[in-house]
Amino acid sequence: MNRPPSRTVRLNIGAMLLDGLPRTAEEIRSGLAGFYPGERHLCTEAVELHLQALRAVGVVILADPADDEARQDLTYVLSADGKARVQRNLE
Repeated sequence: MNRPPSRTVRLNIGAMLLDGLPRTAEEIRSGLAGFYPGERHLCTEAVELHLQALRAVGVVILADPADDEARQDLTYVLSADGKARVQRNLE
């Protein structure tokens, strides 16, 4: 997992979510750290912004919509369309 990334950060986020397990921005950041060793821009806040952008276009959804009101520890999963789009872009 310590190889240079050949995909965009957002595609790597989507790839991490392909297993269907809900994840927080912190869990995703931790998982991506091996792809981007030493990168200071890869922080939880940056991952959260990527997730919000992916949510805006329907690629990811909140695992529990009730979390949206609390705005704490949001968990994300791929939407059905998002899963198809990620798989297509990984080919």
